[in-house]
Amino acid sequence: MKKFFLILVSMVMMSGCHDQELDILEGEINLSSQLFGVGSYYLYGYSYGEADYIKYSFPFSGSVVPDLINIPFKNPDGTISASGFNAPSGKNGFSLLGSFSSLDAAREFYRDYKNVEPGLEFIVDSDTVKLYQVWLQKTQYDHFAKLLIMDINFFDGGLGEDYIVANIEYTYQNDGTGVFP
Repeated sequence: MKKFFLILVSMVMMSGCHDQELDILEGEINLSSQLFGVGSYYLYGYSYGEADYIKYSFPFSGSVVPDLINIPFKNPDGTISASGFNAPSGKNGFSLLGSFSSLDAAREFYRDYKNVEPGLEFIVDSDTVKLYQVWLQKTQYDHFAKLLIMDINFFDGGLGEDYIVANIEYTYQNDGTGVFP
C-alpha cells in the first residue's frame, strides 16, 4: 500500500510540474494571409493555446477560434501594401510596444520586455504591421503574447490573389499575469 501511495504522489507531482512548464510557450510562426477555397474562403490563423495553425473560414464555422490572423492592407488597385493583425474572436487585441530600425534592436527590446504595463489599449484590428516591430496581444482568454516581427514577405498567389507572410517570434504567457520570463 505504501508503494502504491508513493507512486501516486510521484505521478501527481510530475503532472503538476508538467502543467507549470506549459504556462509559457515560445516559438516562431509564419502567419500568412493566403486565402484558400472557392465560394467559402478560409485562411490559417494561429492559436497559442493549441500551439498550432487553425483553419479560419469566412463566415466562421469551427470549434477553435484562432488568437491571431493576418489580414493585409490593400492599395486602391488591389495590391497588398502591408500586413495587419486581427483577433477573430473580437475580444481584446493588439498594442504596438515599439518600432525599431534593426532586428537586433527589436530583439533586445523584445527580450527585455518582462511585464505588461497597466493602461495599454488593445484593438481588435492592428494598424500596419512592419518589420522590426514588437507587439503585445491580449487574447480572447485574457492571456498575453509578445510578438517580434522578424520578416515580412509578399507573394504572388496567381489569379490576382497576392498574399503576405509575416515571420513572427512569440512568447505566450497563458496564466493571465502578464509576467514574461
